[in-house]
Amino acid sequence: MEKPYTGRPIINDLYNGIEIIIPAYRPAAFFVRSIGAFGLSAILGYYFWAGKAQTVQSEHIDGFSIIMVCLVGIGLLFLLYAFWWVIAGKEVVTVADGALTFEKKNAFEKAVSYDLHSATNFRAVQEVVVNDRGRQFYNGYPWQVAVKGTVKFDYGVDTIQFGDQLSEAEGNYILERLRDKKLIS
Repeated sequence: MEKPYTGRPIINDLYNGIEIIIPAYRPAAFFVRSIGAFGLSAILGYYFWAGKAQTVQSEHIDGFSIIMVCLVGIGLLFLLYAFWWVIAGKEVVTVADGALTFEKKNAFEKAVSYDLHSATNFRAVQEVVVNDRGRQFYNGYPWQVAVKGTVKFDYGVDTIQFGDQLSEAEGNYILERLRDKKLIS
C-alpha cells in the first residue's frame, strides 16, 4: 500500500503559535536549464574574451569585449543566486503573538511582519503559470525568489501570498493547522 504524500511544508508547533518551513521548489528542469545557461555563458565569455584578446594588440581591448564580459558576468551572478535559492532557500512563516512573519532564508530580502487582526480572507489557491505551449515556467525576475504563493490573504487592499509552488491541498493543510490552533479565523 502506498503512503500518502506528506507535502513540502514542515510545520512546527511553538508554545504560542506555529512555524512553517517551506523548502524552495526544486524542479529538475531548473537544473538542466542552469547547467545549459552556465555552459553557454562560459562559452560566450571565453569566445569574446579569449578570442578577442588574441586578435587585438595586448594593450588594446575594445568596448564590445568589455561589455560582453560584464553582461555574461551579471548573468552568471543571477544564475548563481537563483541556483543558491533552489539549493538552500526556504520560506519560514511564523504565526505567533498576533503577528504573521515571513522570512526568506538564503535570499536577499528582509523579514516582513503583518498584524493578524488586519489579515482577512485566508485561502489556498494554486497558481499554475503556463506559456502558449502548455509548459509551466517561472514568471518573475532572476532576483525575485518565491514571488508566487498558494496561501493567500487580504491585508488592507493588498493580497499577500506565501508558499511558492505548493499544491492546493498543501495550502489547505497549512490553513487547517492555523485554524485548529485558533490563530486565524
